[in-house]
Amino acid sequence: MSCLHPLAVLLPLAVFGATDESNAELRPGESRQFITIERPGLPPVQLPATDELVARDALVGTWQVTSVEYEGRPRPDLSPNLRMRFSRGRLELLQWGRCAMIVAYELDLKTYPPRFSWVLRCPGRTMLQTGVYWQDGDTLMLCVASINARGATEFLTQPDDGRTLYILQRIKPPTEKQPPPDEQWMSLGVFALAKADQPGANMIVRLAVNHQGVVSGESYDFVTKSKLPLDGIVDSKTGQVIWTVGRGEVTVMRASLDGLTETSGQVLVQYPDGRTETWTMTYMFAPSR
Repeated sequence: MSCLHPLAVLLPLAVFGATDESNAELRPGESRQFITIERPGLPPVQLPATDELVARDALVGTWQVTSVEYEGRPRPDLSPNLRMRFSRGRLELLQWGRCAMIVAYELDLKTYPPRFSWVLRCPGRTMLQTGVYWQDGDTLMLCVASINARGATEFLTQPDDGRTLYILQRIKPPTEKQPPPDEQWMSLGVFALAKADQPGANMIVRLAVNHQGVVSGESYDFVTKSKLPLDGIVDSKTGQVIWTVGRGEVTVMRASLDGLTETSGQVLVQYPDGRTETWTMTYMFAPSR
């Protein structure tokens, strides 16, 4: 690996093509949605809006690396000069003073968090890195394992594990129009929730709030392996964020609005049968600004 510069050690890249294709079949009575793909110099095309294509479409754009953590240690020397530019199926690594490097990436949405991978093919050798990613609006988090090692499955790095964690912010065009105030949503962040007697997270929640104090987002339960929407409100009298998870017999969660701005805090969990527990709530990454 000594022949690779520091960026290549963290992000091995390959120059090869990739296309987005879908053969998804419609269920009876289901309408098909499409995504329009703009092609420079060519007419635009419409493709069926599969989950993977929608996920790729959400990544399109240029992202600034704002934080790098390698083997449990921050690497502030790498962040300012790193950018990633996504198109649908292609990723360009942009580092100041070096030529852009290009890779075809893959997403696997069958797992949660979703998996992210890329490969570097050299004569007589293939180098593969796999990991997980999470996108919350204009914030993106990637955690990848070392070359040809078992893929990262969580957003965590530790000494000598060879893993790298990236946090990125989307670079918006200066002419981009903002939605009306009543349609704007502010991300509160993505949080890991853990029971007091559990070493790891039991649930991940993504929270956003609008100007009327309405809370929206989604949750993922690692125990039941289910993803559910969540809805709630900000109680201005008590200073609490209150939300429900699921449909029908819902679980109610309450956390201090001030506590959501801290690295970690507590959340009160009330089950449908009336039982309550206090869980730990920790930032996975900060909200978009």
